[in-house]
Amino acid sequence: MTAGCPVICSNAGSLKEVCGDAAILIDPKNTEELKNAIEKLWNDENLQNSLREKGFIQAKKFSWQETAKKTLEAFKKIETSTKTAD
Repeated sequence: MTAGCPVICSNAGSLKEVCGDAAILIDPKNTEELKNAIEKLWNDENLQNSLREKGFIQAKKFSWQETAKKTLEAFKKIETSTKTAD
């Protein structure tokens, strides 16, 4: 997404939440669905452009710095709750 590439993504697992509406979601076990998504994306320039724009917006929601900050906050909460439990 950050490279401006339209995305086709599995609808299984957590990636569908990461992609939001910025990707075509498919059943990873359904090859026909994958084929159809590739063909649709290949032939629809408006869809390509829409997914590119949505992808840039979606990708801005995530950063390593924000991930590190939230991870540290979680560790601090765990530490605090552990200390109060003792």
